[in-house]
Amino acid sequence: MRLHGTTRRQVAQQFRDVERPKLQPLPASLFPMFSEARRSVHRDGHIELQKAFYSVPPEFMGQQVWVR
Repeated sequence: MRLHGTTRRQVAQQFRDVERPKLQPLPASLFPMFSEARRSVHRDGHIELQKAFYSVPPEFMGQQVWVR
């Protein structure tokens, strides 16, 4: 069995004794993995979403778009 480099304990035993009892079941319903928002397309053809810029086709320039 592999020993953990820092704790010098067997990894599988650590999981069985400490970590597995603390695990909780997954939620019954699905949870969203994305966010949605309305953004306006800038004059340079980009939108800003969470401090990042993404290009948009030129026909949407100056319009509001719904992004996911």
